[in-house]
Amino acid sequence: MSPSFMTQSKRLSLIFATLLALCFSLFGSATVASTVPVSNTDMVSNNWSGQVFYGADGEYTRVEAEWNVPCIQPDPRNTSHKPEASSIWVGLGGVVNSNHLVQAGTTQDISYDAQGHAHTRYYAWFANQGFSNPRDKEDKKVLDETIVHCGDHMIARVEGPNSLYIRDVTQNRERGPVSAGPDSDQRTAELIVERPKRGGPSYLANFQQTTLSQCKVFSTKVRGELHLGQFAGIPTQWTMVIDRQHDPRPMVEVLPVRESDSSFTVKWLLSGL
Repeated sequence: MSPSFMTQSKRLSLIFATLLALCFSLFGSATVASTVPVSNTDMVSNNWSGQVFYGADGEYTRVEAEWNVPCIQPDPRNTSHKPEASSIWVGLGGVVNSNHLVQAGTTQDISYDAQGHAHTRYYAWFANQGFSNPRDKEDKKVLDETIVHCGDHMIARVEGPNSLYIRDVTQNRERGPVSAGPDSDQRTAELIVERPKRGGPSYLANFQQTTLSQCKVFSTKVRGELHLGQFAGIPTQWTMVIDRQHDPRPMVEVLPVRESDSSFTVKWLLSGL
């Protein structure tokens, strides 16, 4: 999904990130500092939460992470039977132009039938937002989709400009790498927990908390891989709110990056009901 966001008196962060990227391009490769804590919310979004790296065109060549598919339960307060969903994914591009977003991740969602019975589904997917013909109702340009189970350990990787890979370690199954669709602009790299759209923002399914670990970003500015706890293009933390214009209560809490395993945790707070 493309982001719906705004700055919260933090517009200067993006400007500073852009200027820093320009300085790197003019004066050579950036030196990797030891660590920079990512503890302050820099961006507020209706649907994204997590970490985003900003750079110049073509700067980010690869992003990857691991996580366990969270188990979800229907919210008993959801008497309107509106869909409940949450997604976890890694991606390249898409912040500046959503048509340049290439993603690999998992989704856990709950839908309701005419009798009000809840149906829970867990699946892994590839997506390229540059495609013009969406295959499903949530307006996701899906390339591939496969069933997974809650608790499965996943590894996902997106490599520029449009190579996608995902592995279910628990089930010993994998898809990819596959290259398909328009290229990412590779200006940003994302590690995201999302409230997907179902004809509009859904309720955020209660995933309790999820941890993205072994988070790595590869940049043309630095040799080798960059772990999330390292300084690289100023990672910017995003936090999801119910409605940034009318109800800015946070739906999640994004905890600080842990250097030991290059991870961060997102805690569920509200569904939006």
